[in-house]
Amino acid sequence: MPSSMVNSIPHPHHPPYQSKPFKLACPNQTSPSLSSNLCRTTTIASPPSPAPSPYNDPLITSSSPSCPSYFRWIHEDLKPWASTGITRDMVERAQSMAAFRLLVIGGRLYVEQYHRVFQTRDLFTLWGFVQLANRFPGRLPDLDLMFNCEDPPTVKNSPSPPPLFRYCKDDTTVDILFPDWSFWGWAEINIKPWKELSEEMKDANKRVKWKKRRPYAYWKGNEGVSRHRQDLMRCNPSHGHDWNARVHNQAQKIGKKGSGFILEEVSMDYVYQYMLHLLTEYAKLLRYKPSLPEKATELFLESMACDQGGKVREFLMESMVSWASNAEPCTLPPPYGAEELEELRSKKNAAIKEVEKWEKEAWDKGH
Repeated sequence: MPSSMVNSIPHPHHPPYQSKPFKLACPNQTSPSLSSNLCRTTTIASPPSPAPSPYNDPLITSSSPSCPSYFRWIHEDLKPWASTGITRDMVERAQSMAAFRLLVIGGRLYVEQYHRVFQTRDLFTLWGFVQLANRFPGRLPDLDLMFNCEDPPTVKNSPSPPPLFRYCKDDTTVDILFPDWSFWGWAEINIKPWKELSEEMKDANKRVKWKKRRPYAYWKGNEGVSRHRQDLMRCNPSHGHDWNARVHNQAQKIGKKGSGFILEEVSMDYVYQYMLHLLTEYAKLLRYKPSLPEKATELFLESMACDQGGKVREFLMESMVSWASNAEPCTLPPPYGAEELEELRSKKNAAIKEVEKWEKEAWDKGH
């Protein structure tokens, strides 16, 4: 297949779109006589003040630069099906592990849900798909996929593994990595949508210089999810014990690089572009024409947001795409070569050994 076809995102049946603002209006839900069916989505010809001008849209550029290097992992994630393609049977074999099945047919999104998931992970993930469709109208190809909303990856490599999208993977599994729900907000623990949260983090980084920060790391979560999280608990300074792990220079270097990467190269613009490239490359592998399952329902902004309340609706509204764009996304870089992958593995192993050395030194000091 020519590289120009592999690295581009086609839009064969759609004329160019002009950037237009989206506005979602929900009725006053305090009145029991009003149904969510009265919600409406409107597109207006000119932006009301103080909405930003479409000409300042960060995706509207005269040329498309290369995507960040981590986009290259899209090729690796889809490599198990590169030679065989993806059949309907493969997709349906993933159903037993999936929370929902998502289809795009003619630019419209449909979902078939199989079971309840933890908190609102499925709602915010599906919301992300709808925002992507609005961000790049007419650009999503027809596709059919299964999605799991749990953390631990489960699909082992085999001659024809079932393709299953989820938030996590590791070196022993072939689950297809996808941005997690919290990019659009995590209402249950009041984590704001990433666009707003990242701006707050940038402001906080400017206010407090590295050398003036307290030399502590803070983590909160369920340590039972993985062994690596359990390792974190060994550094817990509770019970009156402080492991005295002070690696100021290393911490500054790691922190600055990590902050720069997450704030600049994982912006919401890049999140949407990653999603678009991933789904486009995935759709190229399908060896059948997607068709609607009997129990599939169409996804609409109105029914998804207007039926919600509290922080859930607040975060859905805050994370809603404001503008459709006719700009080209960044250019998908080529796959890694064998030598590049080996070099990455060597660097990863060296980094792990260095961190383990720091851990041992801190442990020895603590005893």
